[in-house]
Amino acid sequence: MACTSRAECKYGTREGKSLEKVEYGPSEFIAELPARLGYVPNESLVVVPISATRRPERISAVVADDDLQRFFVGLHLVEGDAVMLVAVSAEPFELLERATRYIECRLDAEFALQAFDPGQLWIEIRHYAAGQIPDYKATMLAAAMTFDGWQIYRSAEAMREVYAPVGRPLGVAKLNGEVPRIVRAVNGCMKALKEGGPVKVTQIGALLRSFENVKRMDRLGTDNPGIAFEVFTQCARRLAGVPRARAIFLAGAAAARGGQFGLVEAAIDTLWSEDDHDALFVLLEEVRSEGVDALEQLLER
Repeated sequence: MACTSRAECKYGTREGKSLEKVEYGPSEFIAELPARLGYVPNESLVVVPISATRRPERISAVVADDDLQRFFVGLHLVEGDAVMLVAVSAEPFELLERATRYIECRLDAEFALQAFDPGQLWIEIRHYAAGQIPDYKATMLAAAMTFDGWQIYRSAEAMREVYAPVGRPLGVAKLNGEVPRIVRAVNGCMKALKEGGPVKVTQIGALLRSFENVKRMDRLGTDNPGIAFEVFTQCARRLAGVPRARAIFLAGAAAARGGQFGLVEAAIDTLWSEDDHDALFVLLEEVRSEGVDALEQLLER
């Protein structure tokens, strides 16, 4: 019989029967990192905050060949903060040694491993511990992501590819008509999206010519972030110019509402490198640094 409270599920008291407590140690913690990042880090340094003077506390990662000093400056770590490092590299100890030169806060643990393959050996050099990681795809966190419609990408590059253009951009007509008529068109489009009905990319592209419609369509992400992300990434890949940038923004906002901040980061990088007429990457950067609650305030500006 199923347990009826969190305490029962954790410790097991149903009908006098003791449930087995799920083991959670360093191996399970490391195996969850791909799900928390949204992709499998490789030749990378992962920084896990334990306590921080600023919120939100979010896991970050940097490619081993990048400027580590600049990366740590961007994290805004101060003396009262505490972090753990996880180096995933062919030479993880060398990467950890480089990273510690730029850390000005408390460092509680340093994990070294070469890959996220099941059974891969990890070594923690501060407390002289070691173990093997389970399959990252089999963690509870990964299962929850799959249930909610998200996936773990094979690399950071594969994650960024979700916004890459596909084929020749579709032409988008200028949307004409009175405001009430346009509002009805937006509402009809959103209803179709929520109900799983067919929606033309060109129709969404036309509606996205107005930033007011961007604000209206963002509301879709509050109900079902996974569906909103899928729809707007499909639109972004087939559109160009202002409609494409706004579709990327909407996809990034949906990802933020779904807790997928790796996809938010990828949206920021894409917008920064393209013709972002509205400087939407700045809005997403505020969402990334301040949390999803800032999104409502940003769209009211």
